[in-house]
Amino acid sequence: MANYRRVIINGGTYFFTVNLNDRNTQLLTQHIENLRDAVR
Repeated sequence: MANYRRVIINGGTYFFTVNLNDRNTQLLTQHIENLRDAVR
C-alpha cells in the first residue's frame, strides 16, 4: 500500500473518485444513496 501523507483538519473535505470495471453500468448512480451512507 502506498504511504500517503494526510493532513487532518477538523471539518475538512475529502475528494475521491469511484468507478467500476464496466463503465457502461449505471450501478453507482442508481444506488448513490448507498454509497453516500457507506462513506458517512
